Amino acid sequence: MFFSGINKVIVSLASICISTTFAQSGTDCVFYHSGVGEQYNSTSSTIVYGNGAPIEVPCLGTSFKLDFYIDDTVNALFSISPSKDPNSSLAIVGRAGGKSGDWQFSSSLDSPISIPNSSSGSALVSVSFESNGVQLLRNGEIIATVASQDLRLSSFNLSDGYYIFFSSESPGITVSSFKISCFGGNGCPDYLPSIDQPEVSLDSTNSPDVASNSNFKSNGEVTTVDCSETSSIDPFYIDSRHKPRNYNLDAPLLIPCSSSSFSASFQVNSDSDIGIAFTDDGGLYNGNKSFEAQIGLFSGISYARLGFYTNKRSEKRQVSKRYVASSIGITFFNSELKIFRDGAIVIKYLLKDFDISKIFISPNSGILYVYGGSITCSSADFCRVNPPIPCSVVRLLPDQTYVSTTAKVYNSTNSFNYGCHGTDFSFSADVTATSDLYVFIATAGGFSDVFSEIRYGIQSGVNVVNYVSNFISASSLNAQTGPAKSVSIGFRYVGGTLSMTINGSQVGSRVFGNWAPIRFNVSPLNGYAILTNRQFTCLNQIQGC
Repeated sequence: MFFSGINKVIVSLASICISTTFAQSGTDCVFYHSGVGEQYNSTSSTIVYGNGAPIEVPCLGTSFKLDFYIDDTVNALFSISPSKDPNSSLAIVGRAGGKSGDWQFSSSLDSPISIPNSSSGSALVSVSFESNGVQLLRNGEIIATVASQDLRLSSFNLSDGYYIFFSSESPGITVSSFKISCFGGNGCPDYLPSIDQPEVSLDSTNSPDVASNSNFKSNGEVTTVDCSETSSIDPFYIDSRHKPRNYNLDAPLLIPCSSSSFSASFQVNSDSDIGIAFTDDGGLYNGNKSFEAQIGLFSGISYARLGFYTNKRSEKRQVSKRYVASSIGITFFNSELKIFRDGAIVIKYLLKDFDISKIFISPNSGILYVYGGSITCSSADFCRVNPPIPCSVVRLLPDQTYVSTTAKVYNSTNSFNYGCHGTDFSFSADVTATSDLYVFIATAGGFSDVFSEIRYGIQSGVNVVNYVSNFISASSLNAQTGPAKSVSIGFRYVGGTLSMTINGSQVGSRVFGNWAPIRFNVSPLNGYAILTNRQFTCLNQIQGC
């Protein structure tokens, strides 16, 4: 049997697609996933894949490429199948031996082909499907090829979908920064109507107002509006495991519109059904009516209710062991609210004389991730007048837990992207951690551009603002881990200087000069960190602050 001798098997998909925002250039598009983690161990000699939640390749064509990272502590096993059976006779199977150095690649489960001159260590693993066959690459270098005749490519290409399964010979996170690239003129899927196209004639026969609305063409496209404006939605998550339908009252999505018309789109990933509440400027508990919709990610049941909101409502606690990703779209035109899920209308409601100023989102009973979103107004407030930009803007962020093994985890699931007027900002949080804490601050270029990594010596006492990565050897891991300790941390970037604080006292700084970072990641190392009371502030947004 392929990979006989495996003593630890099974995998589960951590299917938190942290950016179904897809990068599209020419005929290519790219989809990002957070990675894959192993949940269980087994002593069986048979590979057991996590076939309950495979990664489905979103490409429409048959030419695509997979990329993911492994570190030197694991051997990752994978199957790429034209069906939901990882043991299909048409599947391509492989081993990426980050720990053992044994790399294998084959078109048959029973005939493993070991790759000579392989090596262990962290690596970028790529599998490229093209018309002439399939290639396995390590750090961009082709190390194995399965020709089309060996692959039975003609049978493989008859599939309506392709699925990726993982298993592992080691516990813990096995692969990270998972990416799927589609190729070919028709390879990119048609997604939910974008903010420029809040409706693409999904039910035009039942919506005569669409054609009569002066902002729409007859085919549903939005015509150019001089004062249209888009506001991005920063990634966030909500936890309702302990409090059903836990709307974050401190951080609603604000509708920055002077007119009553807007559209919104965002990606969600949740392990339960989700709720979306629409209110006026007073929020949920101001005594005015609110409109609340349930989107049935798991139940398949979507419904809406208009009335006075109360937190005494009970929701059925329907939590799944897997996550479901969906695209959510919202349009509000001519007093009609429509909510789309993956391009299909699931809610349609006429809201006469109803002011929508805030949107609240929550899972019913699990965890919800929201990302890749934006809100568009037909006429934004500052198109008519120029409202003053405040000196500072404070954003309260939900609590978050970070976990890592022997490598720092900087990926899209724990990335915070921000957009301030100017470059100055600050961040603060209360931390309970079993290791030192690391913060990666960067521009859009990431590690390939100017960046900084802050090390908070919560366990080791080593505090530094660095302009390179803080390298920690395997022998030094234990020196920066220990029983959980609690501190308050902060960092701020003002006037080209990045400084860090612990318990209110500055413990490090570095001058960067003309630098404009837009994101940061947080990670422990060989431990966990719980961050509460997180607060991000844009500073000095205008002159004279």
